[in-house]
Amino acid sequence: VLYHRFFLSSLKPDTCYEYRLNGGVADTFRTFPSEPAAFSAVLLADAQIGSDMPFYERYRQILDDGIARTKEPRLILLLGDMVCEADDAAEFSTLVAAVGDRFVKYPLAPTPGNHERDDGDGFTAYRRRLSPPVSPVQEFDGLIYSFDIGAYRFFSVCADGSPLTEKACAHIESMLVSCNQKWKIVFLHCSPYSGKGTVPEYRDLLAPVFEHGGVDIVFSGHSHIYVRASVWEDRAVAPEDGILYLTMGTSGPKAFANDRGFWQDYVFGDRDTERYNSDGTADVTCATAQFSNDRVQINVQTLSGRTIDRIVLQK
Repeated sequence: VLYHRFFLSSLKPDTCYEYRLNGGVADTFRTFPSEPAAFSAVLLADAQIGSDMPFYERYRQILDDGIARTKEPRLILLLGDMVCEADDAAEFSTLVAAVGDRFVKYPLAPTPGNHERDDGDGFTAYRRRLSPPVSPVQEFDGLIYSFDIGAYRFFSVCADGSPLTEKACAHIESMLVSCNQKWKIVFLHCSPYSGKGTVPEYRDLLAPVFEHGGVDIVFSGHSHIYVRASVWEDRAVAPEDGILYLTMGTSGPKAFANDRGFWQDYVFGDRDTERYNSDGTADVTCATAQFSNDRVQINVQTLSGRTIDRIVLQK
């Protein structure tokens, strides 16, 4: 497979640019304002569609639903497991054919899941296909990185369920501690506090790093169920007293039952009627977030129109 990368420099903020690839139809994208007073995000976890072809159309529908519920400027956060097989170029091409025109219209920030790992136990295909941002430490390029929007700094943390090295934890902690932004938002695949598939090691390694680094919210996937938790020092606390951990359901055909944890404030998906539609298909989930200088509002809905959760944080 031949991959092409194009790096555009000297782009002006809040500007619409027209482009054309390989003689195709012209399209446009708009850059973010330099200091937006407010902005939005659409969050999707665990497409992992594989050969279940009808779900590509549903993935497009749930993405469009999230876009319709937000205002520009907006970005898209992908919380891992975009594909079933990282080495399957045809599967990734099918995903791009379904939603690629949406992905190129807005800033796209992915974080890798366990299904983004190659057969060689790396993330070569993931890095080549998505070309995520570089890191000051080369081995973490596209895996552990950060970016700023207004009063917010977003941190992608490579937590796909595999053991974390001391070097990775130290690098994450250094990034967080040295950040002076008002809000710190982490997005990763496997959360220290989730549902099925929670990684106990991450409770011991990542959670203290997040607390020391002053993280406000952690967005995650992997469990294919919606879980809200507020935790500090491995104890369930009130939202204003800890870090808010949100596991964002599923955007594909797989919906899992929950594994109970003491930290869970609220779970949507314990009952089959919550996880599945009447025809037996998973009721896919999309979360949206509205960010302003002193407030974050998060709304989580299913494609069928059910409101799962609404959360407001102020600071």
